[in-house]
Amino acid sequence: MKCPKCNCDTLSEDLYCHNCHTKFVRSYPAQPYPTYQTPPPAKKASNGMAIAGFILSFFFPLFGLIFGCIGNSRANNGASGKGLSVAAIIISIVSMICNFFFIVGFLKAFLPYLFLY
Repeated sequence: MKCPKCNCDTLSEDLYCHNCHTKFVRSYPAQPYPTYQTPPPAKKASNGMAIAGFILSFFFPLFGLIFGCIGNSRANNGASGKGLSVAAIIISIVSMICNFFFIVGFLKAFLPYLFLY
């Protein structure tokens, strides 16, 4: 950088000329105004009842049905997990029907042998 008054070489970070002691006026580029973005929408709260109902529907269909219905009710009120709760209800009902036919078939097959003594 050169001094505008005495035309001597100076460093770019100097505030004064070392030769004639002229103060340098620095012009900084205009900064644009910051742009603000709208925040992303908040995530829906996870529905623990729907998750629990889905898992329980494979092992304990009655509890899976209960938790699935509660999860479905919460999903209708704005929480996530609508698909999981519906899946829990369907799997629980199908599981209970299969268990019913399995028990009836088991009893028909082995009931005559249980009362031999």
